[in-house]
This record gives sequence, C-alpha cells and structure tokens, in this order.
Amino acid sequence: MKKYRSAIKTLRANINSLSKEKVRLRAEIRKLSFDDAGNPRPDTGPDRNTMRIHYRWQVGRHIRASLIAYGLLRGKPYKTIEPKIGEPIESIHLVMCKIHEAFGEEVWLRSEWPMARVVSLIMDGVDIEVPEAVPPEPPKPAPKGILAQLRALW
Repeated sequence: MKKYRSAIKTLRANINSLSKEKVRLRAEIRKLSFDDAGNPRPDTGPDRNTMRIHYRWQVGRHIRASLIAYGLLRGKPYKTIEPKIGEPIESIHLVMCKIHEAFGEEVWLRSEWPMARVVSLIMDGVDIEVPEAVPPEPPKPAPKGILAQLRALW
C-alpha cells in the first residue's frame, strides 16, 4: 500500500481534526448543561439540541466514513473494520468522497477506487478486479518558434 501512503496520511490527519472537533463540541454541550454552581440550565435546551445534532449527524458520520476509508485503503476487510455492525454503512457515497478527497493531487489513483469496488468491499467483502492506475506522463515541452509549432501540427 505504498502508493496510498500520502492518502492514508491525509485521512489520518482528517480523522484527528474531526475527533478534536467532537471533543470540543462535547465540552461545549457540557458547559451549556450546567451553570457555575452545578445547577441544570433548562433555558439552553434548544442550543444543546442543535449542538448534539451537529455532533452526532455531521461530525460523527464524517469520522465513521473517514475511518472506513482509512481501513479500506490500508487493505483491511470491512468485516474487521466494523465487526459488530449488522448492516453496512448507509452512506457509501460519503466513504467514496473521503477516499477521493484523500488522494488530493494524485488524481490518477482515483481510477483504482471506483464506486463498484467500494460497494463490493463493503457489501460482499469481495475485492473486484480493477486495472492498476498508471501515473500520467509529464507533458512534452512545446516547440519554440512559429515554424516549429507549425511543423508539430503537421
């Protein structure tokens, strides 16, 4: 998995920043729940509810998708990534986005991870045959001068 090393590193950093965001949100919810004397604050209920929804459905989903993408890029089967889950992740599209985001500059590697491969890995646990991606060749320098450019066209 050497060629995926930079993508794995990117995903690791993404997971780290999302987990810090989750810890920050948890601390803010706790701070809103009680006043300085330790008494409950029912007036902050709507704010806490909004933060919990963001904590659970936004940050949590992105962390899960990033962790699944991280495991798949490292060659781990889905059943070992999430052994206790009865049904696979509902948002396979989000996992695809995380994988493609992780490749960043190495866009040519995305062709090794089409949607069919990710779905097959998650749903059936079977990897399908995908042609290996070949890095693009660097462009040839343009000929200098008008006559050289005309000769290159013919």
